Amino acid sequence: MTSGRTGDPNRQKTTGVLIMIEMACPRCGAGGRIPRDKLNSRLVCKKCLQVFHLNATHQAVIGEPPALKATSRKKERVAREGGVQIEIPGLEGLSDRLSKLKLPDPKVIGVTAVVLLAVAFFGWLFSKRTVDQQSQVLAQAIRDLDLQTASNMALPGTEMQAMEWLNGVYKNYLDLKMAIGNFDPGVQINAQENSDGTAQTMMVFSREGATTNGPIPVQQAANLESKDSNAKKSMELVVAWAKDTWGIWRLDGKQTLDNAKRHE
Repeated sequence: MTSGRTGDPNRQKTTGVLIMIEMACPRCGAGGRIPRDKLNSRLVCKKCLQVFHLNATHQAVIGEPPALKATSRKKERVAREGGVQIEIPGLEGLSDRLSKLKLPDPKVIGVTAVVLLAVAFFGWLFSKRTVDQQSQVLAQAIRDLDLQTASNMALPGTEMQAMEWLNGVYKNYLDLKMAIGNFDPGVQINAQENSDGTAQTMMVFSREGATTNGPIPVQQAANLESKDSNAKKSMELVVAWAKDTWGIWRLDGKQTLDNAKRHE
């Protein structure tokens, strides 16, 4: 008898003696012996050329071994469906290995997920800025003429009004800056929240708390201030705020622009 596979260097041996199994061709009865590790392997009778295999109980069975039959049927099915079968070596027994993997207890996964969601929620909750904090950010945007920040802070649909308002305010801000000696005016903020989810902020820019990056101390600014008695030494702004769907305070660009036009 001949085997359909080449010799295996790792064949089972007992005290150095190869274990052989007596067998006979299921078709013509020709006898022979095969190594024990050839069970469920493809065998071919030298006499009648019958393909057969020995099962686990050492019985000779005509036909391909079960593993080769399954592979053959799979290839035929793929061929009928017009597909291409790709065989990746080393994946034999992958399903068995995966089935032996121990997954975490579903209860542990559920508790972990709840804890992570709670941490994320409270992190988001405490990271939300108050009206006063948002007003501080807006005040800096006014100093820098930062239209992008104003647009990002605005309620959806009011971005253009927010940028128009900031652009007009910046002109007044520059006039105030020149009037107090070319120093950056300080700002005082008074915020008031309403029960309907809206709020108003009174922002007052003035010489009080003014800063400079130049060599002249702020205390010497009085010598550089405008001598025009009609020059404004402060700028008051009324800013409207409203909460969005997520409860975040947003600049109401439309209402703020309307307020500015009424006080012109």
